[in-house]
Amino acid sequence: MSNFSVKSNAWSSAKKGAPINEDATSMDSYAQIYVVSDGMGGAQRVSLASQMACEFIPRFLQSTSLGTEATWPFEKKEGLGLEENLLRMALLQTNGKIIERALHENKMEWMGCSVVAALVFSQKIVIASVGTCRAYLYRNGHLTQLTLDNSLAQYKKWLPLEPHHNIPLNFLGKTETLEIDSHCEKNIKEDDLFILVSSGMVNALPPEEILFQINKNISNFKELSNILVEAGHQRNPSFDSSALIIGI
Repeated sequence: MSNFSVKSNAWSSAKKGAPINEDATSMDSYAQIYVVSDGMGGAQRVSLASQMACEFIPRFLQSTSLGTEATWPFEKKEGLGLEENLLRMALLQTNGKIIERALHENKMEWMGCSVVAALVFSQKIVIASVGTCRAYLYRNGHLTQLTLDNSLAQYKKWLPLEPHHNIPLNFLGKTETLEIDSHCEKNIKEDDLFILVSSGMVNALPPEEILFQINKNISNFKELSNILVEAGHQRNPSFDSSALIIGI
């Protein structure tokens, strides 16, 4: 979908002493879809929802396209472009899959996940998020937050962000109406970096520290996601942390 030479890398690490990482990441260079998710729910399947998000969002986008909108399983949302609606469809369909899995397995406890996904096109990138995972744009030495947290802290406007306030009010696996934050970054430029991070990274590593680490390690793209996650764990090892970086 992209005319640029797109590169990517991701790193995910469980919190200190945890046997299970509730985060998941996915990089699909064929469909140009990139996903970071952060699971929540019952202890039995605490990571399943995040794994399903990283499986089904790319699967939907591999099997459909902008030219097949007549067959999309949900109505398009007014005010969004076709590309944004395509990614929105993938999240809505995945939401249904997670709900269905939880309902039809008797032993399954409630589960859900925050998610952020980026879909790259020839001259633009569209981003969708649900919950407390985030996307940033790094361009010309500056970092811009592209997504809006759907959290208790955002709703109450509590600043600075405290981890115990960063509770998602919206998530995949929610049976009520699902609100999806959509963003379209037009005219993407060479050397742009799009950084997707899990909720744990949001809790552990503030934007100014992410910017510092990128500026310091900009020449080491292959290790950059690992560097960010390790920096997050050094500041606060109490969270699963994941970073996925898309380089244009």
